[in-house]
Amino acid sequence: MLRPLMGQFLRFASTSLTGLLTAVSAFAAEPDQPNIFNADMSHPDLAATVTAFENICLPFITHRTDLPQSLNQQHHVKLLSQKGFQFQSRMRKEDQYLMKEAQEAWIPDDGVLNANQSFTVFTGTSTQPLNTTQAILGQTGEIMGPFYIRGEYKTIIRDMDSYVSKIDARQTAILGWNYASQNHPGKSCSIALKTSDFPSEVFTASLIEKDSDWRETWSQKGQWTQCTIDGQDEYAFTAEYSADALSLSIRRNDLYENKLCGVRR
Repeated sequence: MLRPLMGQFLRFASTSLTGLLTAVSAFAAEPDQPNIFNADMSHPDLAATVTAFENICLPFITHRTDLPQSLNQQHHVKLLSQKGFQFQSRMRKEDQYLMKEAQEAWIPDDGVLNANQSFTVFTGTSTQPLNTTQAILGQTGEIMGPFYIRGEYKTIIRDMDSYVSKIDARQTAILGWNYASQNHPGKSCSIALKTSDFPSEVFTASLIEKDSDWRETWSQKGQWTQCTIDGQDEYAFTAEYSADALSLSIRRNDLYENKLCGVRR
């Protein structure tokens, strides 16, 4: 069951881009209106981070458009400039996605490599041809022991746009774009604020403890995650604190990363 604030976030997804910017600005501007995480906004650094997350990340991650990606990126440079963030740079990032898991196979008794290093292997349910340079051969030329067929991966290249606040240079935003043909242009978004005197106990008490859906990441100290599902759409939120920065980020699923919720981190 979705909490009311998460329901508020999910309603953004059915709003136009222009409406999104207006709606989120109004949502963040009301002093007596709870923010999406129900955070205590008393500390200015946390308030700035949550507000920027609502004003920039939420509309970006849910927006749809008919614009080609290059024009949409230019459009967002203007939009974020209006919201006080200056475009800094664009970099390309490669993400690898597992398309087919690795398999253990057994070589038939007569499975000797030929000149092309191709043979038939048995995976336990079926036989299939295999070309490889990874086989281990004994002096007789026979295959030794079980053989592992490597997993298959697909590489997706994404644009990552970096922005810095015009008001406070400590604050940055990074917009991660989906591959161009994806229905939702926004793949990820993060807001970070460099700080040297933000108490960890304030981060925990004012943000994490105010929202019971946060779960501490077992593999990384100072990081908490939560996830929201709306039909086929999944949104993973991350809150992170370190000695010199605090950040909030969101990531949505897509064709190649279709499962975010329920994944142990």
